[in-house]
Amino acid sequence: MTDALLTYQTSFLPETLQVNQSGSVIITPRQGATPCWCRALTFIVKTAPDPDYLFLASPGPTVEYNNRNWVPSEEKVVAAADYGLGVGDAKYFKFHCEDEEHQQITYDLEFTITGHTTSEVTTSTIVVIEESGTSPSSFTEKETDLPVPVTTLSLFLRNFMATADGKPGVPCTRFNRGDKIVLSWESSGTHFTIYSDKTGEIWSGGGKDWSIDAGLAADTTLVLAASLPMVGEDAEADEDLALGLGSKLYASLTVTIADPAILTPHELKVAGPSTLDGSLSVSGAATLTAAAPADALTIASGRTVLKDTAVTGALGVTGNLGVTGTVTATGALTAQNGLAVSGALSAAGPAAILGERFSLTERLGIYMASTDGYVIGTIQCSGNFPVRPQMGWIWASAGGVTVSATGGSTAFCFVPNDRKLWIGSNNQSLHLPVRKGENFTIGFAMEAAISVVKPTYSFFWIPFGAGRPDWVGEAPPPSIPTKSDAIQI
Repeated sequence: MTDALLTYQTSFLPETLQVNQSGSVIITPRQGATPCWCRALTFIVKTAPDPDYLFLASPGPTVEYNNRNWVPSEEKVVAAADYGLGVGDAKYFKFHCEDEEHQQITYDLEFTITGHTTSEVTTSTIVVIEESGTSPSSFTEKETDLPVPVTTLSLFLRNFMATADGKPGVPCTRFNRGDKIVLSWESSGTHFTIYSDKTGEIWSGGGKDWSIDAGLAADTTLVLAASLPMVGEDAEADEDLALGLGSKLYASLTVTIADPAILTPHELKVAGPSTLDGSLSVSGAATLTAAAPADALTIASGRTVLKDTAVTGALGVTGNLGVTGTVTATGALTAQNGLAVSGALSAAGPAAILGERFSLTERLGIYMASTDGYVIGTIQCSGNFPVRPQMGWIWASAGGVTVSATGGSTAFCFVPNDRKLWIGSNNQSLHLPVRKGENFTIGFAMEAAISVVKPTYSFFWIPFGAGRPDWVGEAPPPSIPTKSDAIQI
């Protein structure tokens, strides 16, 4: 087999692959000095338990790619000897590019192969087979080998972060008092200790995640210490740690609490308006000074009555506010609890009533709306290949009303002269208004008779104001017909 026309760059995550750890090999193909076309790329990775393997066979390696012009076409286990990798098995991954316009790889293209590395120091090999040629009409198989060194284990510690309960992978450093805080990190260490700047050591163990179930009462800095055991003579000479742990690394993380239980500042100065929702106890003298030309404001121990009072700054009211006349607000008017309007409500200027958009795509089923809002759904052709048959249905229902959309690829018609069947993308959407407190259901079904790929679909919740919908349960069977059949033309 001839040498490859493309050039290949490899990088690793972490920067150096270490034994018995999760790691990734990032392969970046590029067109070299000679223009060429490539329509298929195959990667063969040797797997355990055979000698000189790169990744364990179970769980086996996986491949991710960053460009939709390339799609996977075959994955299987093969004999390593068939590709010059010695005895044992190997994992075979093949990708292809159908669009001639993108067969010249002058754009960003990466394939990331991830798995659990060998337990022995070695230099393994990834075999790459390309179907390429110097013209878009002539392709032959060509091969190149990519060496992948795996070195001895050394201590690393990274990605120490906090997340909210139920939101893995989304970093968060601000919580309410009492919220569960999930801590996680990546490390080659085997023993970990977490310290708090308030109470010292709060946890020790061998896992790589831990939760503070009761939350925190005030802003806290957490310090994570990671340790790796010493071996051989180094372990015998270790006098630093009673547990026999060798090198250590540290990472820190500061978590802030939005409503801390107790604040004890030495001095408190408030430059702007301040609103107190609870009781205020003052052990010393308290002076309220109004700037001229306003009159002094005296607050008695009971009910406070303000008559013909002009407030030029902010006014905070935590109880009921009764107004017998007209209220004119020339600035912003904020209602912290509820605003009930028995008559007409109009806005002469811009109005902002829609809140943050929440994605519901990852969990289809039944939700309860915590506020009025809209369910938005989209379904469209997957990737850029409408010629690959695909069709599916999305639907949303609430209050006895069901809306749906069909998407994927659609066969249009025969052209009379040459009787060609034209196929194009069919991108559709739906929306459904939902009342507060009402359950709504979202679902997706894929046509199974002729579809070879699944259409891309998304669901979003757009609340009036703020409010994520509450999960209720799994989705019932489809509430719309989800069948297809062929007809003779």
